[in-house]
This record gives sequence, structure tokens and C-alpha cells, in this order.
Amino acid sequence: MKRKKKRTPTQILKDKTWKEFSKYIRTKGVDKDGFNKCFTCDKKASWKKLHAGHFKHGKLDFDEMNVHPQCVGCNMYGRGKLDVYAMRLIELYGLKKIKELESRAEQTLYLWEDLTKIYEKYKKINSKNKLIN
Repeated sequence: MKRKKKRTPTQILKDKTWKEFSKYIRTKGVDKDGFNKCFTCDKKASWKKLHAGHFKHGKLDFDEMNVHPQCVGCNMYGRGKLDVYAMRLIELYGLKKIKELESRAEQTLYLWEDLTKIYEKYKKINSKNKLIN
């Protein structure tokens, strides 16, 4: 019988932070009925059914430029549709900003203090969101 690996306090905090950040990403820009658009295919879905999809996975997990709402089809089954994702990022932010994003992805490491600040920021924002509460 395999034992589960014990999660560190930092991993637990990162999961809590992701939960709040993900809610923010998926609810940002919702319409009056609670629907948002997939960043890569424009399909409309309830914010609760959308994912918070990454351009750079494992890095920049809490960077709003790197993470956008995606439907399950694009994020999971389409493996993020990174080609379309990249084009949308360029359209939205410009090539210079995307190059800066690429550069940040090589340098970013979230420390306990960073995660704590990010968690508190998005917890506060989400507490004011009527869709979530």
C-alpha cells in the first residue's frame, strides 16, 4: 500500500491561493447571467464550469496576464490550445509584453510571503463579488 506524500505548508498555501486566484480569473468579465467566454474558442459557459488556463504552466501561476478563463475542451482536451492562446495574448497585450511574460517565466518563484500577499489580495476581491458569495 502506497502512502500519500505529506504536503508541505507552502503547498497547502499555494493550493488555497490558487483557489482564490482561479475564482477571480473565472469571474472577471462575467455577464449578468454569470457566464464568461473561453479565452481560446469564445465558447460561453458558467464561470463555475470554466478553468483558469495558463499560457506558461508551472510558472507565473498567479500572473493575470498568463492566466485566463478556458473551457474544459480547450484547457484539458485541447491541452490549452497554446497556439491560439499565444495569438490571443499577442492581440490583447502586444508582442513586447508577451516577450516580457516569457522572460518573467524564467525568473519567477513564489515564496511564502508572496503567496500570503496574493492569497489575501484575491480573497478580499472575491469577498466583494456577489457571484461567488
